[in-house]
Amino acid sequence: MATILGIDPGTRVTGFAVIDSSPRGRVIDVGVIKFDRKLAYQQRIVSLHATISQLASEHKPNLAIVEKAFFGINASSALKLGEARGAIFIALSSNNVPVFEVSPTQVKKFIAGSGHASKQQLAIAMARLFQITLPQATTDATDALAVAFCHHLVR
Repeated sequence: MATILGIDPGTRVTGFAVIDSSPRGRVIDVGVIKFDRKLAYQQRIVSLHATISQLASEHKPNLAIVEKAFFGINASSALKLGEARGAIFIALSSNNVPVFEVSPTQVKKFIAGSGHASKQQLAIAMARLFQITLPQATTDATDALAVAFCHHLVR
């Protein structure tokens, strides 16, 4: 049975979810990596790398799925998100975890039936599907869970 790590990258909050590849998928771990806004940007990137590396070491996923960057944001935000994604890719590669990508639209289409579903709709779908209760503030975690489950469905 394979273990899949899903990641919804961010520079302030990064969602993660680990599922197994049983027919329905089973949640092993789900949560967020959250940084204090006062923490220097460079320190957030270093800490993000270390935390993703720790997750990879702990769960030993067979593969990771990282949500592609959304390009409707300003150039500065896009560059920072690219740097965060780079730290994630290096952490996973350093732990010999193959990395794949999926777009937010693809995830929403597979999970909620519409590529334009809201984060809340995705969170509700994930909570119902996996019979878990997640507070509203953890849409980054449910996005990561949706990313992992989307790959599980199409592989």
